[in-house]
Order: sequence, then C-alpha cells, then structure tokens
Amino acid sequence: MAVTETPSLLRFGSFELDVRSGELRRNGTRIRLQDQPLQVLLTLLENAGEVVTREELHAKLWPADTFVDFDHGLNAAVKRLRDALGDTADHPRYIETLARKGYRFVAPVTSNKASPETNLEPPSVSKDDPSRQRQFQLLAAAAAILLIGSLVGWLLSRSFRTVWPTEQRLTANPSDLPILRAVISPDGKTLAYADRTGLFLREIVSGEAHAVSLPDKFRAMPTAWFPDGTHLVVTKLPMPGETPSIWSVSVLGGTPRMLVDNAWVGILSTDASQLAFCRGDKYSESVWIEPTAGGEPRKILDNPAEMIGAMAWSADGKHLALLRRIYSAGYVGEEPSIMVASLADGKLEQLLSNPRLEDALAWSSDGRLIYSQVEPPPNTRESNLWTLSLDPRSGKPSGGATRLTIGPDAKTLPSLSSDGKTLIFLRQTAQAEIYIGELSNDLRSLASSKRLMLEEGTNRPYAWTADSQSVIFISDRDGSHRLFRQTPSQGAPEQVGNGDDHVVVARMNPSGSAILYSVVPPGRMETTPMSLMSIPTAGGRPRVLLQENAIANFQCARLPSNFCLIGRVSVNSLTFSSFDSETGAETEVMRLERPKIMKFNWSLSPDGTQLVMAEWMDQVNPAEITLLSVKDRSQRAIHIEGWSDVRSLDWAADGQSIWIGAANTTGTQALLRVDLKGNVTPFVIDDEHELGWAIPSPDGRRIAYWKASGTSNAWMLHGF
Repeated sequence: MAVTETPSLLRFGSFELDVRSGELRRNGTRIRLQDQPLQVLLTLLENAGEVVTREELHAKLWPADTFVDFDHGLNAAVKRLRDALGDTADHPRYIETLARKGYRFVAPVTSNKASPETNLEPPSVSKDDPSRQRQFQLLAAAAAILLIGSLVGWLLSRSFRTVWPTEQRLTANPSDLPILRAVISPDGKTLAYADRTGLFLREIVSGEAHAVSLPDKFRAMPTAWFPDGTHLVVTKLPMPGETPSIWSVSVLGGTPRMLVDNAWVGILSTDASQLAFCRGDKYSESVWIEPTAGGEPRKILDNPAEMIGAMAWSADGKHLALLRRIYSAGYVGEEPSIMVASLADGKLEQLLSNPRLEDALAWSSDGRLIYSQVEPPPNTRESNLWTLSLDPRSGKPSGGATRLTIGPDAKTLPSLSSDGKTLIFLRQTAQAEIYIGELSNDLRSLASSKRLMLEEGTNRPYAWTADSQSVIFISDRDGSHRLFRQTPSQGAPEQVGNGDDHVVVARMNPSGSAILYSVVPPGRMETTPMSLMSIPTAGGRPRVLLQENAIANFQCARLPSNFCLIGRVSVNSLTFSSFDSETGAETEVMRLERPKIMKFNWSLSPDGTQLVMAEWMDQVNPAEITLLSVKDRSQRAIHIEGWSDVRSLDWAADGQSIWIGAANTTGTQALLRVDLKGNVTPFVIDDEHELGWAIPSPDGRRIAYWKASGTSNAWMLHGF
C-alpha cells in the first residue's frame, strides 16, 4: 500500500510555495508574504478548485476568542496576497472571488507528493500466440503515430505561440509605502528608487538595499543616472516658499549639488553632455536643454496648455522624445501624443497619438522606443508596455508596435540600462473606497467611520438622496464607470440607469426628485458632445437634458431655490451658465477671465447665492479659497493656514462652512471643515493614502468620502 505524503512544495504558474518554511518564490526569487496572506494562500491551495468560504478562512486566521474586524482583515489579507501574486479580482489568474461566499483557487496546482505506484512494464506476450503478437504490434504502431502527432503539434505550437518576456519583482513595498519612482543604473546592476521615507539603492543580484544619505528635509525623486554610475539626477521636491529644482546626488555620500533651479524631471543624454528638463506650471510646461559643461539653456518647446508627461533621449543625443498632453475644455481634453524633437533644426514630429497613452517613455540604445498604454474597456485599470522601433537617423518609426507585457496592474515609468538589455518598470494597483463618517454631537469630529462596501474597484461618492439615506456614487467595478446608489446598511449597491456610457459627475436636482449625471459615449472624441442626463430618484427611464462639448462640472442648490449652475473651462476663461433642471434651458450668468489655463474646483452653496472656488492642486502657502457672490460678483479670499494644496471643495449642508480636501508640503492629506471666517477643523488626517472629497448628507449628520490605496513596486523584464 502506498503511503500518503504531505507535499512540501506546491507549484502554480511561475510560483513555488515551500509548505514547511512558508517561503513563496517566483522564478527562484523570494516574495515576502505576511502570515495572514500566507495562511490564506495555503488554505486555498489545499482546496484548489473548490470554494473556501469566508467563515472557513475566519476560523483559519483568527481564533474564536479573537476580537477583530473580520471583513476588513480578510479583505486586506486577500488584497496583499493578490498584490504578491500580481493578480486582480476583476481578471483573476489565481484567486477568484465569489460574491458574499468566499474564494476559489482557479490555477492548476502541482506538488512533489508521491504518485500512486504504476506498473510501467508492458504485458508479457507469448511468442507462440500470433494474435497477441499482432495486437501488440498494432498498439505499438498506434502509440508511435500518436507520439509523432503530439511532437509535431508541440513544435507547431512553439512556432506560432507568443512567448512573453519574463518579469521579475525587485521590490516588495507594502500598500502604505508605494515606490514613487525608480531608475536602473547604466550597468544594470543597481536600482535607485524613492518612496515617501527617502531615497534608496538596491543591488539587483543580492537584493541588498540601503538608504542614500541626504540633508534634512531634502526629498529627492530620482530621474536619471550619470554614466559613471556613482551619481544620480534627482528632482528636489519643494518645501514651503521653494520651487522644485534639479540636483546631482552622489550615491557614495557627500553634499548634493544643484544643477538647475526652478525645474523638474531632469534627464541626461547618453554621453551626459546635455540635460533636458521642464519648467512652467502644471498646465503650461516648457522643455529646455542645457549643456552640462556650462552654457545658456535653450527652450525647445513652449506652447500654451502644454503638459509634458515623460521625456527620453535618443542614443546619439540628436533627438528627444516627448509624451505631451494638450489641455482643453471639458472632461476629455488631454489628448496625449508622442512627439520627437530634432535638436538640429528644431522640428517636432508626431509619432503616434492615442487617448490611452500613459506618462512613460524610454529609448533604448538599439533604437527601440518603449511606452505604456492603458488597455481598452473593460480593462481600463490595466496598462502594458509597448515598443516601437525608430530609425536612428530620422527618429521615425521603422516598423509596427509590439507589446512587451501582459496581465493585470498598470505598468509604467520604464527605465533602461546603457546597453538596453535591462528594463525596469513600476507595476501599480489602485482603488478608491467609500467611507461613511458619522459626525459627533458637537459636529467637530467624526464619531465613527465605516466602509460603505467590500467590493474592489474605484468608487467615488457624488451626492446623497434627499432623505439622507442613500449615497449616489460612481464605480468601475465592472470595467466601465457606472452610477450606483446604496444605503450604509445595504449589502450591495443598486445600479442607476443602464447603457455603456461612461458616467463622469452625478448630482441631485433642487427637490431631490431626480439624479442628474453627465456621460460620455464609449470611445468619445473631443468633438463628440457630452450629455447631461436626468433620471427619477424613485426609478424610471433616463432622459437627455442637454448636450455640450465641455461639461466640466455642474451643481444645483436645494429648495426653496431652483438654481442650477454649469461651468465650462476654456484656455483663458471660466464661464458659468444657469440651467433648468427640467428642460435643460441655459442662460449665461458670468464669465471670469483668467491670464492662464488652469483647472478649477468650485461648489455652489445650498441656497444658490455663493460659489467657493480654488485652483486645483495649486501649491501655495498658505492655501487659499475664494468666496464669490453669484449676484454681484464680489469676492473674498480665505487663507487656510498650515495647508498648501486645495484638492476638493464642497459646501456643508447648512451653508455656514466648507468641506475641503487639502494637503501640505510633506504629502500629508486631510479633510477639513472651514467656516466662513477661516477657522479650520480637521476631521480626517492621513499620511499614507490619498483622501478624496467629502459629500455631506442633507441633514448634516454624515459625510461620504473616499480614500485611495494601492501598491507600487519595481519589476524587471528579461528577454525583451
């Protein structure tokens, strides 16, 4: 009788789990995994192909006498496990979620467990039995034919199958400490990367890492290496009263040396004779080149509404590739394109334009341009790296594009070694979760805060129903941004409306009888109108109120006021028009002329008499908001001491204060309530996550806000 053995190794995909030691490896590289995610993985592997209920995992992870927020703890453990495996809930390769039931491991699992004994010897055949000999010969011939057919099929499959390059994980930062940027050394042996705690070096082969010594309050973002491999080009992030600047930092220690003031994202040409960098503001950047041996910088690109997402030098230093966006009015107004600038004659030629391009570029020594592109719906939270061969003399494409990576997550910020053989990039995940905050009796703090739902995805609140019971929010849980409503006590949300349109913003009409929301059709181009829709809160068919090319934001007051306002941004102005929430009829109310393009936050007071406005994420110290009278256009500024960055604005339910999403120069984010005299009351402060806006319930007792989390780690690509 065969003895049943417990397997010591479990294998799935490119992973191998040592059951005894608890070590998880991918292609031989150890993946750090905390105890609870490890226990979840073991349980799922032991029951591969079967549903493991949430209750079973609860019993496995926590003893009966342990008090813990089980739902949150299990969700966090599964999320960390998926991050380690490079898996997602939307498109699982390993772990499938069964809503409100549990999880199932769906990939094939093998082990080193002994197989049952098998007799491999052929049956004996008597030489005196011709029929048995003939039968054996036929069986042998059939087996040979099957073997040859299988071999031919395997060879054909190898000939026509796409073989993807192998990915290797280099860092294992947790979700509360994402890698912000990483660059590979010229020899491909050392990774320089930054997170919010500092600047670090990691040896690729040994995995050893250590911090780079920097002066106090010197926050550095690495953007390039010098060819000597001992110095980095970094952007120094500004402290209050400063501008960003570009510095040289020695990895061996020593005092940093400033290269360029009032500049960011410096990248060196291959021979380090030229430094390219950006200047300007967020929505009107210019590109400059300065000789590193000394000399005057020259501007090579300076257009209104220009935003530079990434840059890359050609190997000979004669061309510069640029990922740029031109900001224009409306929701879809940042059409990205990859351009190549010729430094000899100043000509700028477009390589490709695609609304799904991400801010990422690298140019290899053998003439391949590498960029990142978001996947089409319903996989828009994923992106992959692509490569395009360019002619070294003209900088023009010499063939078609080829995809380099597959699978979930966003892949961005590529960086290449000097010989072009080592490519690193960041794999990033992100999701936004809605929280319901109950205000204390004195309305000066949150008495409690609880997640609205357990599903993964990007979820953001926009309104409450008039009875203060249901949150109206937008979610991409099924790959498209759709409209939902849910009460805090409901187990699952209810979808509002239908169709394939992408929902952008949602508000309530003055009476609360209808939900107003703006949509864009799938694949919308800038010339295709957006639609402002209305659907009864109690249920019914949606209808179109109006169509415009540039619906940036809209909002309505509450009864007894019937005033609704829609805002449009152009290059030099911000225009407000009132509209009828029943007919969609519009009347221009005012136009504010601005000297430069800028995105704006604005919110209409509940009585419809005032606007509060701020330039979006414009870092000033202290932060400033403006109160504007709708009637007489009078203005008054309010300074928000201690904060330098206004990210969101929403009036409180009583119209006597304003909910503000803000940040300071160290990256700490907060939800503040600011009264009309400028007194600030912090409600939520977070050093680890991005905080979104706060939407107050009409009764003023609760707020719905969102908090974003995710992971970002460096990976290396082999065989590309």
